[in-house]
Amino acid sequence: MKYKHLAIKQLDEQLKDWANIKKQAVPQKGWINLIRSVLGISTRKLAMRMGVSQSRIVHIEDGEMKDTLTIKSLKKAAEAMNCFFVYGIVPKESLREILKNQAMKVAGQQLDRVNHSMSLEDQKIESQKQKGQLEELTKELLDDDPKKLWDKE
Repeated sequence: MKYKHLAIKQLDEQLKDWANIKKQAVPQKGWINLIRSVLGISTRKLAMRMGVSQSRIVHIEDGEMKDTLTIKSLKKAAEAMNCFFVYGIVPKESLREILKNQAMKVAGQQLDRVNHSMSLEDQKIESQKQKGQLEELTKELLDDDPKKLWDKE
């Protein structure tokens, strides 16, 4: 399991460079429109460079704003404007935190079931012990295969 922890750490480190992207708002009319306009490329010229009709450019720019544009079209538009198309999935928090939160959720669910059974038998566990058990079970879950965290939802 050490490999798993190393992979998570390495990917978290790699994704740090993308953290500022989360803060970057999409321009009001979209990236294609903004870059095309700043470069002074008309819809007609961009259409010629992409090998499509001018009306298709309007649909492409509209599709970007509606999140209906394909990755293929985004790449093609970027290339026609001498740009790179960059695609990524950026976690809202570190991968380690996502796994820890999921492990705590699963551990909490497991402990709730046990506590419910014990309370029916009038053997309730004190909250301080429950907290310790939650931490211990969370750690055990994190040390195990992460696939199991999502199977127990």
